[in-house]
Amino acid sequence: MLVEFVLEYILHTLSIAIPLFIVYLFFFRNKSVVHHTTVFYLICLYIITVFRPNMSLTGLSNKSLDTINLTPAVELWKFVKYGYLNLFIYNFVGNIAWFIPLGILLPIHGGKFENFWTTVKCGFYTSLSIEILQFIYNTGISDIDDLIINTLGTIVGFGMYQAYKSVQQKNSSFIQT
Repeated sequence: MLVEFVLEYILHTLSIAIPLFIVYLFFFRNKSVVHHTTVFYLICLYIITVFRPNMSLTGLSNKSLDTINLTPAVELWKFVKYGYLNLFIYNFVGNIAWFIPLGILLPIHGGKFENFWTTVKCGFYTSLSIEILQFIYNTGISDIDDLIINTLGTIVGFGMYQAYKSVQQKNSSFIQT
């Protein structure tokens, strides 16, 4: 059942992402491979988190703003309290995992994205835009936990990039001596 669910999401995501990416390539083919990879990643991220298989444009949200959870850890604690450890792990680890690539890809672009705070802000604003779109399209629960955990994923990705860069610099200085 879980495998079928994951396969459905993968097929749904790719069936939308690939045509969108081909259109993007038609207009922006002169960009770098890193740029193309970042765009493809972002397309997939938004499809997975907002434009899900069960989404309907007729289901625009009529929820009030008080349905947005602004208290940290409430929803995560509910998963643990009521024995939904799998949902807790999926939500916590999954949200980190989805944003690690952003923390890696942005600094590879160089320039201002090599700055920790610039990359973290981009992760935060990307996550915020997802939460807002989930609220508007009624495709998820708008939750402060997601914003925090997604941003944490960006930080983890940035740390992974920095660790790789540090090892690479040590190896190149070792080879030169």
